[in-house]
Amino acid sequence: RAPHATRLDVVGVLIASAGLALLVYPLVEGQVAGWPLWTYLCMGLSPFVLALFVLYERALPSERFPLVRLSLFRIPAFRIGVLISAVFIAGIPAFFFTFSLMLQVGLGFSALRAGLTMIPWSIGTAIASAVSARLAPRLGKWTIAIGSGFLVVGVLGIILTLHIRSVDVTSWDLIPTFFVAGLGLGTVIAPLLNVILAGVPGRDAGSASGVLGTFQQLGGAIGLAVVGVVFFGLLSSRAPNVVTTVTPQLSAQLAAAHVPPAALAATVAKFTQCFDQRASATDPSQTIPGCPSITSGAAANPVQAATVAAAKLALARDFTTSVERILFFNVGFWFLTGVLSLLLPRVRAAPPPGAHAAG
Repeated sequence: RAPHATRLDVVGVLIASAGLALLVYPLVEGQVAGWPLWTYLCMGLSPFVLALFVLYERALPSERFPLVRLSLFRIPAFRIGVLISAVFIAGIPAFFFTFSLMLQVGLGFSALRAGLTMIPWSIGTAIASAVSARLAPRLGKWTIAIGSGFLVVGVLGIILTLHIRSVDVTSWDLIPTFFVAGLGLGTVIAPLLNVILAGVPGRDAGSASGVLGTFQQLGGAIGLAVVGVVFFGLLSSRAPNVVTTVTPQLSAQLAAAHVPPAALAATVAKFTQCFDQRASATDPSQTIPGCPSITSGAAANPVQAATVAAAKLALARDFTTSVERILFFNVGFWFLTGVLSLLLPRVRAAPPPGAHAAG
């Protein structure tokens, strides 16, 4: 942090907060609200408010303690570093949001089982964080590049696992790839701050840390919003194709239950309509009015049992194939993180406290 306390730039805080709120709030709430006009108006206004913030900070004398010292962006390590932070963080909430939805809504995992499935990732992160914090002073920017590589390999492994196992994927199937991805996350996140701030003067450390944190939060919000929109779009657009893979089995089960042909056709048509509506809903697990619930207990009759089983299978296929595709966003985020890290100047990060003593 900065060596001396500074006064709060109240006007700068208000302008920056307004500009960021105009961008982040619509991104977070837009999907739930159905992207009404106000979301686009707010996002369109945000760049102008943020530009006003830059102009205000530039005009403010240094003795007035500006909220952000724009001179920081003339430091190559910091300029590239804030971009790395935003891109890297963009993939984290997006991954856990979509994957948790797939496990719980698509595959029917309980919240406890879904959480336990993530444990190998956490273990890998803990191990790599302890190791990378001590390797960073020697490896510098290569720590971030190596960690990004582990993340890319881990996520590609998850994609391959989903492609092979599909709706039959289990928590055990994901252990190796989750552990590798966790190693990557821990390798990057532990030394990231030190690597980026290595070239920042001590007097500007407080301002630099604040800017870095803001870019990370902004990256996370934008990444989650973009991936969320595309993900729900995939669920909806893939629904007709997924339905065609389960309707033959549904028709056979209904015929075996001696359902008359006319009623059979009507049941299949109603099933298709209900599934399309469910896949297009903000919450795909919700019960659509006039449609059977897929989360209820034992079915009342063979027809309901067959339609509920078909709906669960279709939902699982829709989620697994959609997540399989959406994870390429994470591959892109973390591959770009690795590439950008190579642009950092050759400045080694400061060792973590106690590193020398421990050695």
